[in-house]
Amino acid sequence: MWLIVEDSAYLGIKIVATALSVFGVILAASRLGSTIGGLLAGLPIVGGPAMYFLWREFGAEFTAIASASSLMSLSASQAFLVVYCLSAVRHGGRRSLAQASIVWLLTAFFLSFLPQIPALGLTLFALATFGARVSMRRFALECAVISADSSLVMGLIVARAIAAGIVVALATLVAAWLGADWAGVIAAYPIGFSFVILTLHRGSSSARAIATSHVAMLGLLSLAIFVFTLSVAIPVMAAGLAFALALASGTVTTGVTYWMSARG
Repeated sequence: MWLIVEDSAYLGIKIVATALSVFGVILAASRLGSTIGGLLAGLPIVGGPAMYFLWREFGAEFTAIASASSLMSLSASQAFLVVYCLSAVRHGGRRSLAQASIVWLLTAFFLSFLPQIPALGLTLFALATFGARVSMRRFALECAVISADSSLVMGLIVARAIAAGIVVALATLVAAWLGADWAGVIAAYPIGFSFVILTLHRGSSSARAIATSHVAMLGLLSLAIFVFTLSVAIPVMAAGLAFALALASGTVTTGVTYWMSARG
């Protein structure tokens, strides 16, 4: 009986930890504008908790492999954002997300056959980021920077944040069956982006979601640096120190990216 209660409490912690992170980013994207919202969306709001829970349950070696696989799959997340932007011009949020998710799944599947080496994953991600930003430059000019919007219903934001937490909790529950490689791939799925975009893309207005997605292409640098640092650090140092170093690296990356965006 006690074990059931303990497991239920741990599952609740997973859901709440992820939900709070997603809630904060959705709120920032809606209240602070697309630039800050897009950069914050790239923080390890889902990947961070997911990797922590994987480490708690399966250890450092499993987490290192999962982190390397997540890094490789982040190139698929750039494809996800590109397809969403292209589709959202003509279609609603749900249809655009469905199309982007299919492309992500196919891209991540093919990337899974490559050697899951952190340096290779970071190189491919850099190339994917450059290609995504260049190809979507027209959308940046058309959508520009969207200002804040305080009209979103708080209950909607809370509900979608909790839904994101539930998805992450379920993903970590099946990690043992998936194995480290696929656990990392699933953890890299842009679930946080999906709920942020779906919340911002309301009715027939897609400009806010597109503008946030375009900035998020750069924001993903933070998550890439986080999982890269974790994948190379956690096998050689204490897990707490590895996570602290990875989080610090990702946060500094977001700060530098914002500073460069403000200047440019």
